Amino acid sequence: MKLLPITFILLLHSTQSIAQSAPQLRLRLGILKALPATTKYNEQGLYKFFNKQSPYPSGIGFEYYKPLKPVTSALIIGANLSFQPYVVGINPNKFSVVPSGPGIATDYGTIRMYIGLEERLGKINIPIHKNYFSIFLNIGLSYNSSGSGEGSWRGTTIDDGITIDGKLFTGEYYDGRGNPAFAGYYSQLRAHAAHTFSPDLSGGFRWNIRNKKGKNVFVTELQYSIGITTKYYMDIAYRLNGQSTLDRLKDKGMNFQLNTLIPLFSFKKKK
Repeated sequence: MKLLPITFILLLHSTQSIAQSAPQLRLRLGILKALPATTKYNEQGLYKFFNKQSPYPSGIGFEYYKPLKPVTSALIIGANLSFQPYVVGINPNKFSVVPSGPGIATDYGTIRMYIGLEERLGKINIPIHKNYFSIFLNIGLSYNSSGSGEGSWRGTTIDDGITIDGKLFTGEYYDGRGNPAFAGYYSQLRAHAAHTFSPDLSGGFRWNIRNKKGKNVFVTELQYSIGITTKYYMDIAYRLNGQSTLDRLKDKGMNFQLNTLIPLFSFKKKK
């Protein structure tokens, strides 16, 4: 955490370099594949994270791209809205009689602001129309908008079970609130932000496509992201031998993203 302010200062200082190419404002679009939080902490309770198989729309936002000296480097600054999907379900390793019931699938959203550097791979001098690969690394700050976890919950019906230490497991009872058809025992999950703002890191590879004049016209990006601190808590309520309790799972927003960046506007070059 102490290195973050230093890194920001170094990145901002590098913008004093004046490059030959024109800066661009880019539209950012993509899909995300969440990676389940499989830390030892998240394996200890009666509930755990499971992998959500399908990719998820994410990464919608904008990026400012500014070439630097040397000509292989660039500053990138952006902001985007991301949705992190997750599935929470019963941890079968904690039961002698496993309760049956579907997992709880949902997502949470964050607005991420980031700053970083991109470096072109290969020879320094290449034809201006030649496409190229690059690597990038950025640090970000995510705004996590959900509340304290005291409000509404998501849930699925769950059957009774027996834990490996012989305790009776039941879901929390919901009376249906005027609709008896929905009454029953539920896994009740409340997701809430661990912090209003949380730092994170991202990095990966880009395939940059140029036109004959040497202008970048399309970029494909493969990115890996992880939070430096926990982004969200998931609290799941249930009962053991009739006593209310809960498991708390932590998620750092770890994921892979496949994004495209489309230039919207090119700024005038400084002479």
